[in-house]
Amino acid sequence: CWFAFPCGVPLHSTSPESIRQHLAQFHTADVDMQGGRTRTRCQWWTRHGWCEREVYCKMLPKHVAGVHLKDTECVCTRCGQKVSRPDALKRHLAWSCP
Repeated sequence: CWFAFPCGVPLHSTSPESIRQHLAQFHTADVDMQGGRTRTRCQWWTRHGWCEREVYCKMLPKHVAGVHLKDTECVCTRCGQKVSRPDALKRHLAWSCP
């Protein structure tokens, strides 16, 4: 896990639910997973530094799974472009796919 500082605990799965459980168990000081409509900055470490994208606390696991771990990545069958999630693929097909 590369959230906040590498915690040394391996993720058992890259699914949003598994990430939510991991954050709730090992990163309670870093993020309030019960925050609901509270926003937080993602503290995932990338090769370019901290992510720092602002997201709702309850959506943080979905963000980590889709953006950082590519768990929900999809590829457009029309043009080959990669998108982060199935809902992003629907938008891509409807609005921007050639």
